[in-house]
Amino acid sequence: PGALVDLDVSNTGLTQLPGLPDSLRKLNLSGTAMRLQSLEGIPQHLEELTLSEGQLISVKGAPPTLRSLRFY
Repeated sequence: PGALVDLDVSNTGLTQLPGLPDSLRKLNLSGTAMRLQSLEGIPQHLEELTLSEGQLISVKGAPPTLRSLRFY
């Protein structure tokens, strides 16, 4: 959905989530099997991102709008 602003898929079995809309402002991927090499390719208007320890290798490519990066 192009108007989606908040997506929480925490603690699911998801391993991929392609094609996220640029309208997304909050994203919670904690507790999933997803691994990110960097933040390149995440929605360009994302403000909050929640991950689990070990899910992210580098913050390279973080959008300028990202205000909150949490690890659980």
